[in-house]
Amino acid sequence: MMRKLHGYSFYYEKASNKFSRIGVCVGCGLYCFTSGLEHEFSLIEAQRIEQLDELPFSWSQEYWQMMGSLLGCLVSGIALCCMGRLSSLLRISLPCLILASISTYISTQVDIHSSIFLFTATLQIFLQNMSRSLAVTVTPIYILETICHYPGGQESRAMGALIALTQLPLAVSSLLATGDAQALSASRVILVLPALASVATLVLCLCAPESPRWLMQNNGCLDDATKSLLALRPRSVTHNQIAHELDHMRNDIQMTSLCKTDSYIKPLLTLSGFVLLIELMGYKAYNFYMDWALTFSGLTMNSRLVSSFIRLVSLVMSTVVSSTFPGPKSTALMLLISSGSLAFCLSTLGCSFYFLEFSTTKLMWVPATFLIIYQVFFWLGIGTYSMATCALLCPARSRCIVLILVVIVHQMASYFCQLFLPMMMSVLHPFGVFWFHAVMTSIALAYISVVIVPELKFMAKNVSVDQSVQQYF
Repeated sequence: MMRKLHGYSFYYEKASNKFSRIGVCVGCGLYCFTSGLEHEFSLIEAQRIEQLDELPFSWSQEYWQMMGSLLGCLVSGIALCCMGRLSSLLRISLPCLILASISTYISTQVDIHSSIFLFTATLQIFLQNMSRSLAVTVTPIYILETICHYPGGQESRAMGALIALTQLPLAVSSLLATGDAQALSASRVILVLPALASVATLVLCLCAPESPRWLMQNNGCLDDATKSLLALRPRSVTHNQIAHELDHMRNDIQMTSLCKTDSYIKPLLTLSGFVLLIELMGYKAYNFYMDWALTFSGLTMNSRLVSSFIRLVSLVMSTVVSSTFPGPKSTALMLLISSGSLAFCLSTLGCSFYFLEFSTTKLMWVPATFLIIYQVFFWLGIGTYSMATCALLCPARSRCIVLILVVIVHQMASYFCQLFLPMMMSVLHPFGVFWFHAVMTSIALAYISVVIVPELKFMAKNVSVDQSVQQYF
């Protein structure tokens, strides 16, 4: 049975299918979870590589991580533009993740003294970072264009959905894979788990529809876009509301050719500056000194376990906050609180390291305490909201290209920060490094206040306008 409304065809037998929404949510969550597991296993492989007596002079873990990430961004950009969102996930991202899982299993079964160990471990690190880069780019775009798109509906709760489906699975996988590297390498169950999760993700994604926006933008298939929306939207959403969403989507697509500069250049520069400043907030220095700080304080704890637990708890709190108080305003508030707290923690850490080096008074508990506080506030705000904020602030008509370029900038900045950190430690001393990061975090706080917050307020204004229009309809 078919009904025509505002020029769109509505098939009643295709009405709301809850399995479609489950496929999108659980499928994307499982994909990110599996990608997180592979990331943890790549760290284990890196530890095994460090046990080798001799390494080729040109071999660098950071280099292969960056190359995998850049190739993943390039492949995802081509796939998202040419194949579609769901097709990119099914035909590119998932096969890459399955290959990474297979290479992980093979690499862990190879003895470190074998002639092929370095090759298999490097391949695993490369494929893992490629699949992780695909996860960072493909899943947020697919989520935003399916379950978080329609005006006045779940769009205001997009941040909560992005955190719950992309960040929380990574934190769970990090906590799950934290432990003794040798025990994890010997455990076949934990290594087979990513492959099983990849297969489950594939099955769930087969129940999910393609992005309606991509169908309309690239193929002009109004009927297919309508069917996709009917499968994704709850039964409470009327056909009038879906017709209004299709009109809104089509008008937005038609505006692309009229404002290309505003659609690409401005958000790219804005968000690139944002992620560059985030990389200068000292998280690499935190990872560098956390083990030492815990040992120096007399605490015999696994620093990775502590960090993973704090990350998970903080992400749960962020998810609750973003779901209880949805909208861009709460996001802006969390970013401001987080960056301000990080600047204070980094300044205090710089002072504590200065007194440890030049003073006879040794406050052994201060570094570990403020490093833990730093971790809490990092994942309460900046670490959790940064990439989701970038995805939200990208205009829908240029989100694919802009987000991929922003991720490339982020990966390059991360690589160079990791590369130059030992040099900074030797030149500036630990206290100087933390003071440097405190200054950069203060600059980031000002940037968020002056640039990012107004953009979020503008988005909130647009959402409220869409809600009032939908109430009229």
